[in-house]
Amino acid sequence: MRVSGMSAVESLRTWWSASHDPDVRALVAGLAIALNLGGPAVDGLEGLSAALRARDAVRNEALSLATQSRLSALVVAAAPLLFLVIGGAANPGSLAQLVGSWAGRACLLGGLALDALGAFWMSRIVNSVA
Repeated sequence: MRVSGMSAVESLRTWWSASHDPDVRALVAGLAIALNLGGPAVDGLEGLSAALRARDAVRNEALSLATQSRLSALVVAAAPLLFLVIGGAANPGSLAQLVGSWAGRACLLGGLALDALGAFWMSRIVNSVA
């Protein structure tokens, strides 16, 4: 079969070379197998379609879970800062002690540094999945 001067196999080969999408390449491979072997291609293409849909569902689920993890990481990183603000508003004396002495400032800076390190670590973990 020829369409516009190319055989179906040549067209599939061109499509394969032009595309870097693994789903398109899987479709092209399925069509090429059907063309080379002959017979009904419906069963093979339906199986391929089901596999691609399942893979897409898994990908979407992973993105959803990564989004939930990002939100959890944000809450965990923001909680100490919110506690500092709320605690300082509820008892200004404790905040004055925290920033008024060297030991308090060392604890505050150490806590902020560890909070920033934890936020960085969690973002690396979450972004490695997505």
